[in-house]
Parts: sequence; structure tokens; C-alpha cells
Amino acid sequence: MHHRPDPSISSLSEDIKKSLIAELKQFVSTENEAINLGITAQQRLAILQQETSDFTIDKLVDMVLRAGRRIHCTFEPPSL
Repeated sequence: MHHRPDPSISSLSEDIKKSLIAELKQFVSTENEAINLGITAQQRLAILQQETSDFTIDKLVDMVLRAGRRIHCTFEPPSL
């Protein structure tokens, strides 16, 4: 039996990526800042254009942490 991915999971994942990229955007405003964070020119451009397809959540979390930001997560039961 094959399970199809839940579209709400995919949407939630995309929302998380967008939030992380929005946070990163302020840190990569200059090339020097991006280089200091270990972000390539191509990654910087993707962040500035808020394109999420080139990034995993793990990679974005790593970049945000290297920028010196803290990340807080909350977990909630599913709504019925």
C-alpha cells in the first residue's frame, strides 16, 4: 500500500522554509556578510529572491544559527 504525501505537510514545510529565509534575508544584504556566514553568491541570490526550492530546512536552520539567531519551535496537537 502506497501512502501519498499529505499536502498539508508539504505546505507546512514550505511555510517553515519561507520563515527561515525571511530571517536570513536581513543578514545577507551585503556580499561580505553572506561570505562571513558561509553563504555562496548563488545561495545569497536565492535568499534575496526568497526562493526556497534550493534549500532544505536543515540547511536554512544551519544558516540562521550561523547568523547568531536563536530558533524556537512550538508543537501543537492537530486540529480536528
